[in-house]
Amino acid sequence: LSSQPGVTVGVWHILPASSQASCAQHSCYDQLGSGQPVVLYLHGNTAHRAAPQRVELYQVLRDLDYHVITMDYRGFADSSHAAPSVTGVVADARAVYDWVVARSGQDTQLIVW
Repeated sequence: LSSQPGVTVGVWHILPASSQASCAQHSCYDQLGSGQPVVLYLHGNTAHRAAPQRVELYQVLRDLDYHVITMDYRGFADSSHAAPSVTGVVADARAVYDWVVARSGQDTQLIVW
């Protein structure tokens, strides 16, 4: 996902448990508007989105039937190798937030964590 010109951020979309079976049959790109709440998980300034304790949290949220959107800021994991800055990481988070809002329904509960 592009956050600024020349900067991309790696993003995961973990589906709610109730959506997994239906997604095995067709594309799931439109699932954010399915009515289940969405958690946008912004993990802070250490490590990356695949850290074991974070993956455990995603599983708990998935089992509670939440969509989980998580990302890595610039300079981390598979995001662009640009130097992180306050302005940059805010732009990264805002780009993912805007992406989620554009794809989820107006009545979808969005939790930013």
